[in-house]
Amino acid sequence: PDLLYPHILYLTPQANDAFFRDMQCPTVWIRAKNGWPYPMEWVNRAAETLGITVKTLEGSHHFHADPETCEAVAQYVLKRICQ
Repeated sequence: PDLLYPHILYLTPQANDAFFRDMQCPTVWIRAKNGWPYPMEWVNRAAETLGITVKTLEGSHHFHADPETCEAVAQYVLKRICQ
């Protein structure tokens, strides 16, 4: 049912930037090559504002759960955790 209604929280770009600046932990945005179509402007802005790593892996929106691609996602996460 939640997918049938608009989200109750939409942030302005300025509010997003403020939220991002307050994050204090190392962050990696793992994106699916054929996943949610975020404009690269957003991706680059988040990476620049946060100083995060953006990693793009093969797969679709559900690449973290898809049996064909979940192993690569898990391996990348483990690699980052063990650094």
